[in-house]
Amino acid sequence: MDWRFPAVLVLALVLSMLMTVVQMRAYMSQVNEIAKANAGKNLNLVSGRGKGAFRGAIAVLLVDPTTLEVVEARALLGFSVFGRLKPAPDLEGPLKTVYDRAEARHKHLGTAVRQAISMLPHTVRAQVTLPPVKGKKKRAQPNAVKGAAPKQFAGLSRVSN
Repeated sequence: MDWRFPAVLVLALVLSMLMTVVQMRAYMSQVNEIAKANAGKNLNLVSGRGKGAFRGAIAVLLVDPTTLEVVEARALLGFSVFGRLKPAPDLEGPLKTVYDRAEARHKHLGTAVRQAISMLPHTVRAQVTLPPVKGKKKRAQPNAVKGAAPKQFAGLSRVSN
């Protein structure tokens, strides 16, 4: 077998890992920039992500818990490692309608905003009503058989001390 194919494969894997590190550092520096600029203002900084087969989205929201307003919003859409958080002024405004505005812009952005809202403190999150999650239904779990081992021991044939 020729040595070039494994070498190209290893090079591609290493390049992929390096580009992921570059993207994560850029993301963290942007989030830290938002946090530093708004330090001491009693605001909640939350983020969420929406995954897709080929595209995804990340939403970062800065929420004022007293007025229930999104003060600043940034979004990252796409699948490229060169993607950066960009200002999303269409997501700024009332927290109660931010999910609808995000869902109208992109379906994965709506999922990311839903996850970000779930990261808010309970007192703030309870004041926002979100529509039920669409998508795959969970399959029903089979009923337990009387006398059967618990699920975590299902693969063990014998338990020894």
